[in-house]
Amino acid sequence: MALPVRLGVFGGTFDPPHLGHLAVARAARDQLDLDEVRLMIAGDPWQKRDRSVASGLLRLELTELLIGNEPRLKTDDREVLRTGPTYTIDTVEALLREATEMISITLIMGVDAAAGIETWHRAQDLAKLVTLAVAPRPGCEPLNLSDSWSVVPLVGLDSPCASTDLRASGHDEGLLRQCLPEAIFLRLTQEGLYAVGNGN
Repeated sequence: MALPVRLGVFGGTFDPPHLGHLAVARAARDQLDLDEVRLMIAGDPWQKRDRSVASGLLRLELTELLIGNEPRLKTDDREVLRTGPTYTIDTVEALLREATEMISITLIMGVDAAAGIETWHRAQDLAKLVTLAVAPRPGCEPLNLSDSWSVVPLVGLDSPCASTDLRASGHDEGLLRQCLPEAIFLRLTQEGLYAVGNGN
């Protein structure tokens, strides 16, 4: 019997996408031997409606710049193009329906996001369909989920970059340049987002 295709799904607002995101995607791909990792850019993230700065299409463009030609990493635009709130369970079920061969799905996320996953829409249905690959974050408590979840830790990650800090960075160009590839920094300068190049 053929082994299932191992698909990683790394969802988030990517607002903005940064080198910490890239490190997590690479770690999941390599440590779990995933055949492909899809960075799934949220269109209308119902739990983060007060936080998003950039449009979905711009965040998709920036994420494509982030991964470049990185092997076995790609973006997925389905949540950006979907109208209304985007729920992970809907995306996972769609991926399973579309598959032409057996697949296994691993959701990739930081421990802070994973800590709240049991509040997500149809969380118990989601638990039956996926494995969680969880990246550590400084200052976060150890993960404590019910036994219905299959959880694999990602190791060796110590990036100082976080989207929240970058959005609030003000004039700290040093932090932005540390965490953003040059192509993304220049694109944000054009847009004047995250206080890059707009004097605000």
